[in-house]
This record gives sequence, structure tokens and C-alpha cells, in this order.
Amino acid sequence: MRIAIAGTSGVGKTFLENILAEKYNFKQLPKTTDRKQRPHEIEDSGIFFKTRPEIDAHISKYFFTLQYAGHIYAWSEADLNSHKNCTVAITMESLSRLFHKNLNFIPILLYIDKTNLKFLEQRIKNQLNYQDLDPQDKLKAREKIDERLELAKQELQTIDKYISIVESVSNGRAFQIKDDTTIYQEILPYIDLLLKKNI
Repeated sequence: MRIAIAGTSGVGKTFLENILAEKYNFKQLPKTTDRKQRPHEIEDSGIFFKTRPEIDAHISKYFFTLQYAGHIYAWSEADLNSHKNCTVAITMESLSRLFHKNLNFIPILLYIDKTNLKFLEQRIKNQLNYQDLDPQDKLKAREKIDERLELAKQELQTIDKYISIVESVSNGRAFQIKDDTTIYQEILPYIDLLLKKNI
């Protein structure tokens, strides 16, 4: 089963990918990007960091690419063909393009209520290890947090469109992330159901 996880910035796409890997042995398809490596990221965590010319030189080897916040992200066709149960985390804007490739991905959309940005802000802070930063690094991190919150606000303005796209695909579902329990109480039972149906 192939699952494409999409959602607003900072909502927990990678977190869900990690849980699916741990609980169901799903393979997180590695992605290659030209963005800078974050402090907590290591290459064997499933992200490869290359320059844009290096990625462009082998672009035909990727089954899917997308642009996000000025950077390219790409997934290898060899990795896709090597795993029966796998996941990719992509942007909402790229959902339709992925479906048009007929690669049999089931979409799972994660979003928050427009009034719940404080929850999203805390998620992003956790990703950046904000509490452990020195004052100067906190200022830089604050800029990134504000940028991502602004991006999430823009994405949420058109969330109904993406919910419709996801739910028009067989077995596709959209989940509103209300707190840290939503994944365990709503999404994992749904994945259990899909696996029982052997989809």
C-alpha cells in the first residue's frame, strides 16, 4: 500500500510517516533536496542533501519532484519500486500532479482549524528545538516560525479544495489534527482498516 501524506506546514506529516514506519513497517521513501540541512537531520534519516545542479543532472531517475519554499524535493523511482508498503510526505499543491501519474497512492490529508495556529506554532517550535536555542539563534528561528505560520495561513485559505481532491480519490481521507492524540485515535485505526482490507 502506498500512502501520500499531505498537509499544512508543520502539521505533522513526517511525524505520521515515522509512526507508520515504526508500527506497520512502512518504508519512508527517501527524498533528495537542495535545502540546507537542519540541526536535527542526518542523511540516514531519509533525507539526502544535494545541490540543485546535482539533482537536475539525474532528474529522470526521480518519479516525482515538487517545489516548496524555494527548494526542490525529489523521490527516486528505484526506491518506489523496491517497497510494497511505502509513504511520501508532499505538499497539498502537488497532490493532483501525483495522482495524475497513476502510481496508486492513497492520500491522507492533515490540516488544522484556522483558529488553532498556536498548536501549529508549538509543533514548529518542537521541530526546531526552539527551547534549547541560545537567544540569537532563537531570533533566527522566530523568523522561520513566522514564515511557516504565514505559509500555513495561506494554505488553510484553500483547504476545502484540497479536502475535496483527497476525498475524490479511492480511500483518500482528510483528518483535522486537533491535538497530539488525533493521529492515534483517528488516523491509525483508519490505516488498520485499509491494511485489513489488503488495499
